[in-house]
Amino acid sequence: TGHLAAQSLMGSNVMTAFLVSGVHTLAMTLAGGVIAIVIYLWLGLKFLSKTWFNLDIIWALSLVVVGVFGVMFAYLGH
Repeated sequence: TGHLAAQSLMGSNVMTAFLVSGVHTLAMTLAGGVIAIVIYLWLGLKFLSKTWFNLDIIWALSLVVVGVFGVMFAYLGH
């Protein structure tokens, strides 16, 4: 029901869709920043440099998959 409400809200007004997108982007950026600061202060830079692993490929593939599903569902009208 949450997705249907968001779809209805965003489908009725493009400016609302941009506002929702902007608020979501800001919230995710702030959440990621807070998590990064907490980990840095709690565990330190040495821990991060030793245990860091790169998720660039997984992140890129997830964006492509979500984009494909988004376009597919927008085209099919679901």
